[in-house]
Amino acid sequence: TVLKELETCLFTSETKYRRLYETNRDGIVQTDRTGCIVECNEAYADMLGYSKEEFLDLTYQQLTPEKWRQMENEIVSQSWEKAGYSPVYEKEFVRKDGSVFPASVRVLVVCDENGKPLEMWSIVRDITRRKQAEEAVKKEKNVLKGIMENTGANLAFLDPEFNFVAVNSAYAKGSGHSAEE
Repeated sequence: TVLKELETCLFTSETKYRRLYETNRDGIVQTDRTGCIVECNEAYADMLGYSKEEFLDLTYQQLTPEKWRQMENEIVSQSWEKAGYSPVYEKEFVRKDGSVFPASVRVLVVCDENGKPLEMWSIVRDITRRKQAEEAVKKEKNVLKGIMENTGANLAFLDPEFNFVAVNSAYAKGSGHSAEE
């Protein structure tokens, strides 16, 4: 019968999307208009160290360090006004144990049939490793810059097409140009 086929299609669709939601490595969290957490996937719960049930007593604002709240409130409010989604932005979260970690976030606003915003879904990715890698690269660049400046020799780094990537001050002085040029 048609009803049985519809039930099967609905079950198949629900199963597929529930699997996507529960197995996603990014955190997914649903909040109401006031920021109260309604639901989240296991990845979000693990990321923050709470059980799914504990989230029901929290708002996303409580999980955000004070220094990020104004910026995030502006992004969320713009998303509500446009009834759409935010750009991906970075902030920090506070775990249950009080530790803080960096994350990238995208907010999606869900509207009713009249376009009135009802709730938000956020996709949250822990970017701790990426931030650590960026910091390591920054330190390596500083070490390289120190070596280049203190060697006493004229040094220049070129890319494969022989474009200047970096020069030390000795090289710049000898060439009659500034290092920026």
